[in-house]
Amino acid sequence: GFADFAREVTPSLAGMLEAGWVLAPAAQGCGYATEAMGAALAWAAGAFPARRIAALIAPGNRASIRVAEKTGFTLWCKASYAAAPTLIFRRGGE
Repeated sequence: GFADFAREVTPSLAGMLEAGWVLAPAAQGCGYATEAMGAALAWAAGAFPARRIAALIAPGNRASIRVAEKTGFTLWCKASYAAAPTLIFRRGGE
């Protein structure tokens, strides 16, 4: 889904929606996250057509990186959040 967590991260995510997904271990690897995020992004395109969308993902979380890539996100930058390395992916906007 989407939220505006107002996270203190550099670069700022101000003005962006933040996308996130999580599944129970038994449901992982079945394509559900990609399907659900695709549907959520289709909805967001109509509800927030000009908004850029970001996703913070731990560098070692290959499954979430793959979901992000399959749903049109591209790596924007490497950052630190809560004293841990993170990758910021984004899509949409200019």
